[in-house]
Amino acid sequence: MPPPDRPRHRSALARYDWIVTDDGSHTLEDLQLGETFHSGCGAVAESWHVYVCNSGLRRLIAANRTVDAFEYGLGTGTAFLLTAAWAEANASQLNYCAVEKELLAPQVLRRLPIEVGLAGLEDQACHALSEQIGKLHTAFCDALDSAPPTAGWLHVQLSKFVNLNLWLGDACKFSAAKLAEDCPQSFDSVYFDPFSPESNPELWQPEVYRNAWNLLKPAGVLTSYCVKGVVRRDMQSAGFDVTKVAGPPSGKREVLVATKI
Repeated sequence: MPPPDRPRHRSALARYDWIVTDDGSHTLEDLQLGETFHSGCGAVAESWHVYVCNSGLRRLIAANRTVDAFEYGLGTGTAFLLTAAWAEANASQLNYCAVEKELLAPQVLRRLPIEVGLAGLEDQACHALSEQIGKLHTAFCDALDSAPPTAGWLHVQLSKFVNLNLWLGDACKFSAAKLAEDCPQSFDSVYFDPFSPESNPELWQPEVYRNAWNLLKPAGVLTSYCVKGVVRRDMQSAGFDVTKVAGPPSGKREVLVATKI
């Protein structure tokens, strides 16, 4: 069955179109790959459920724990901004590292209406995130203006509670050995959010999963939207305890949670 014909409009770059997802939030479609950055069923709902909640970070942050998170595929920054806004609302320290090969231009990301879609979340989260996410989005886009032009690290403190460490380069070549001195050396959670195995097969490989396992603290959690059998088996071979759990409301039926054992 073909996907629904959702509303779209042009971005500042010819390669991308903005898509209005079913919860009102926006995602980008890469017209060269024919892939969207998030589910058309809801970009905010997917990012909140699959990454912030399933990783356990929502609970840890609400308990005022210092949290260290790592993301494969920063994309539009939606998962990062939701995590950062939750940390800011709970006055909890967040150290967030991400690896991204093709960083989106700030002029594109400034047009992301990040607050739209929050109304679909439960009331406590919606209220807390709504109060914080706008200013963090602005600080995030401003920080990207100083990103290195090709490869390397960008380190920025976005607020009193949120630190962002962004490595620009090929995630296939990233390992714990490349972590900078001012980055956490291990993480509570890994958000595994590259494009699909069909369009980005080089990232869905056993060696990448082993690198992700090495980045995690004991009992740390990797979360992903992909539940393909080969992905689950390869993650198990890398040392993860892999389970399928319910997906976001009105979205994918099942998503993946992998725990370091």
